[in-house]
Amino acid sequence: EPCYSASTASLADFARAAMSAKTAPPSANPSNGEPAAECALGLGDVKVDVGKLDPLGDVSSAGADAHLGELEKGVSPGSAMAPVASPGLRGFLLEVLVNVKAAARQNRVSATISFVVGMALVVIYNFGGPDVRSGFDRLERVQADGGVPFSAVTTAVFGGVLPCLLQLAIGKLPRPRNLNLAFQTVLWAILGAAVNRLYFFQAQIFGDGTDAATVVKKVLVDQFIWNPFMCVPALAPLYRWRDHEFTRDCQTVFQPRAIALAYCSMLLSVWVTWIPGTSVVYLFPASLQMPVFNVILFMFAILLAFVSQNATRASQRTSESELVAGARATGPSGKD
Repeated sequence: EPCYSASTASLADFARAAMSAKTAPPSANPSNGEPAAECALGLGDVKVDVGKLDPLGDVSSAGADAHLGELEKGVSPGSAMAPVASPGLRGFLLEVLVNVKAAARQNRVSATISFVVGMALVVIYNFGGPDVRSGFDRLERVQADGGVPFSAVTTAVFGGVLPCLLQLAIGKLPRPRNLNLAFQTVLWAILGAAVNRLYFFQAQIFGDGTDAATVVKKVLVDQFIWNPFMCVPALAPLYRWRDHEFTRDCQTVFQPRAIALAYCSMLLSVWVTWIPGTSVVYLFPASLQMPVFNVILFMFAILLAFVSQNATRASQRTSESELVAGARATGPSGKD
């Protein structure tokens, strides 16, 4: 039998043995010659039924060694470095809140600055006098003449290029850096074109007014139809693909719990940033909404990247912790 037993085995070795034992073909039982249906793993005096474990649910077999490196350095689920590891709905919701809180804490200053700048633009636009208004009028004509291509280019710059350069400067841009820059630039160019059309169709449906009723309608459509059903469902797997260094292993990227964690974490971050953000955007005429959107987007793109990274790490920690919990829950006979 492909069994493993060592009283002083590390958690990393134990998990690797569980993975290899579960994936290995059945072998003959030396006592009676029949195929061995199960294998018990020993961790000290605890035995685990391998058939009931799903080791490292968020990590492919090929990437298990790299993923378990943290465990070999003494980082174990439940420690201060890996605080989120609870299975079930309650644990899942806790993971979402912890991820959003951690990312918001990292970016609270930049996100606040973006919103304050947006509000300042509203004040300047409405009370800045004729010289300031003429500048906005020129920007409005450039946006109107440029249309969708102009929106795609400017959004790629504000959502992709500039945040990546800032992350690179502070040492936070994930590797491979060239691919990350290309990924962010292309992604936000596509989203810039999509948001341009969203604003256009909302203007067609609700009008180009900036009264309270019109702004509320546009914000509700933006945040409770566009984001939860169209935008974030696409962003969650794309950012997980990025977090896994653009792997070709679809099974690694499309883990159901991990995708759900990324989706919920991103959606909460989107709402926190863009419910007030779009309230500012829709206070402007339609042809100025994309430039204002891009001002707020600059810091939000960094926030979203950190939320995705935190969600990916949390889903990996949860998989490890469930493996350990399964080991501790089994008795000496290998049965629950």
